[in-house]
Amino acid sequence: MSYNKLFFAIFIFIADLFSQSAGSFSRIGFDSRTIAIGNSAVALINSPNSAYHNPATLAFTKNKESNLTFAFLSLDRNFKTLNYLQNIEPRGAFSLGLISSGVSNIDKRDSDGSELGNMDIYENQYYLTFANRFKDNFSAGITIKINHANLYDKLSSIIPGFDFGILYSFNDNLNFGLTIKDVYI
Repeated sequence: MSYNKLFFAIFIFIADLFSQSAGSFSRIGFDSRTIAIGNSAVALINSPNSAYHNPATLAFTKNKESNLTFAFLSLDRNFKTLNYLQNIEPRGAFSLGLISSGVSNIDKRDSDGSELGNMDIYENQYYLTFANRFKDNFSAGITIKINHANLYDKLSSIIPGFDFGILYSFNDNLNFGLTIKDVYI
């Protein structure tokens, strides 16, 4: 094997290790529109969940909006979202939300195989987003989020993080967005 191939294989392995960050459950997608475009909604405005993909899109919100999603998945898994967004005159907007995923009725046993009962695990992401339009066609935004995971008895974690984004709207049909996501402390 050449050194280039070995270096490439090691690079891919290390990149894969670091790509499994906190809050990975929240990247499933929220609505059919954003899932259909591969969750690439960085420049999508006027969608209730667009602020998750780019906080700056929130500044183009004109109304109060809220949404609630609950999905029953196979193997006793569930996925829930709750989101509220509102504009702040003259050029700002904010959003509060919760993304939750979990598994229920997991059979808990000891090392001898004796049944100890059932347990549930869950991961929650709480977030607050604020965005402001600095000009009629340019906005910037920030999301402050807390990932809370309860994985086993007395095994839980709380990880704070941030998302940053900008959006430039050329016209009604063309937007340019840039976001930096999942900056965890």
